[in-house]
Amino acid sequence: MGQSPALVQYQAQNNVAAATFWFYHSPAQLGYRHYSEAVLRRLATDGAPQAQLLLAQHLLKQNDFDGARLYWQQALAAKDEQGTAAQLWLQLAETLAQQGQWQALAEIGRVYPLPDELEYRRRFHLGLKVGVEGHDVAKSLGFSTDLRQIQAQSCRYNLLLLGNSLAAMNKLQQLRRRYQAKPEPDAGLLCLSEPHYLGDTLNCQGTSNSFSRCDWQPLAQKPEQVPAGFDFIVMMTDGGLANVQGGIMQLGVNAPYHVFIHELLHFSGFTDEYPAPKAQQEACEQQGRLYANLVVGDKAPPGWAPSAYCGNGRGYKPSAGQSLMEQSEVGVTPLYRNLWLAELARPKQHIRFADLFYRLSGQTQWREYRRALNNKNDA
Repeated sequence: MGQSPALVQYQAQNNVAAATFWFYHSPAQLGYRHYSEAVLRRLATDGAPQAQLLLAQHLLKQNDFDGARLYWQQALAAKDEQGTAAQLWLQLAETLAQQGQWQALAEIGRVYPLPDELEYRRRFHLGLKVGVEGHDVAKSLGFSTDLRQIQAQSCRYNLLLLGNSLAAMNKLQQLRRRYQAKPEPDAGLLCLSEPHYLGDTLNCQGTSNSFSRCDWQPLAQKPEQVPAGFDFIVMMTDGGLANVQGGIMQLGVNAPYHVFIHELLHFSGFTDEYPAPKAQQEACEQQGRLYANLVVGDKAPPGWAPSAYCGNGRGYKPSAGQSLMEQSEVGVTPLYRNLWLAELARPKQHIRFADLFYRLSGQTQWREYRRALNNKNDA
C-alpha cells in the first residue's frame, strides 16, 4: 500500500469504489475535502466522521437541516475522532450559527466544547444566563451584561433599555441609533441608555396576538441592582404587542420604529385616540382633561374635535385629523410635538418605573429612588 497521498486523493475524490478501498485499507491517507457528494455519502455510511461532517456541511448549504443533522449525530458518536475532525466541527458550528440553529449548537456543545465567543453568542440568542466571562463578548456586540455599570445621562428623562435575547439587543441598538439621529420631541429631553442584556432574569410572555408582559418582581425585589437616575424602562422581548404600564414600555422585536415613538408619548401622559377597551370606558363618564390629548365633557373645548376613545361621544382630542396616537405611522406633527414638550415640562406628573416597583415589592428604596428623580428635576 505504498501509494502516494496525491495519487490516493486523485483515485478517491470521484470514485466510490476507490474511496471505499482506501477507507478500509489505509484510511489515514484519505483527505475527504473536495470529494464528490456520492463519495462522501458512501464513506459517511461506512462510518467516516470526516465524511459525515463534510456531508452535513454540504446539506446545510442546501438548506437540508434534517439531513445534515442525521450525519453530524452519527459523527458525535465517534468521540475518538475529535483530534482529526476538530476543525470540521468548528466549521460546522459556524455554519449552524449563521443559519440560527442555536439548539443544534447546544447539542454539539455537550460533546465538543464550543469556542467561548460562539458559546456566548449561542447563549445570547437563546436568552440564557451568562456569567461575568461573557461581558467582553457582549461589549464587542454593542451591549452590556452588568446592569450596575450603566449610567444615566444629563437629560431631563433617562430611559433604561433592557432585553432578553440577542435579537432584542440588536433591535434596541437600531432604535437607539435612529432616535439619536433625530431625537423627539427635542434634543436633551429623553436619553436612551446602552442596551443591557437580562437573559432569563425575567419571565416574559407575549405573542403576535397578545401584549408583551414580564414579571418584574425579580428586579423590584433588588433595588440595589438597578442603576440610579432612570425614569423609564424600555423592555424588548422576542414577541408580543407593544404597551406601556407603570413607567415601563414592553415591545416585541418586530415592532416598527413609529410604534416605539407612539409608546414614548404614553410615558408623558398621552392616551390612545382609537376606541378604548370596555374596561377603560368608565373614564369617559368623568369631567375634565384626563390625559394630555383627551378632554372629557359635554362640549368640546375650542379647537378640539371628537375622539374615538370614548364610546359615549364625550371624548375630545386636540385636532380633527389623525395623529400618531391613533395611527402611529402618522408621526409627530407640530401640534403634538408642542403638546409633548409641554407635558415633559411637568416631570412630577408622570408615573415612573420606581413607582411600580414600590407597589410590587414594598421596598422603601424605591420611594427614595423616586424622590431623587424629583430632586434632579427640581434642580
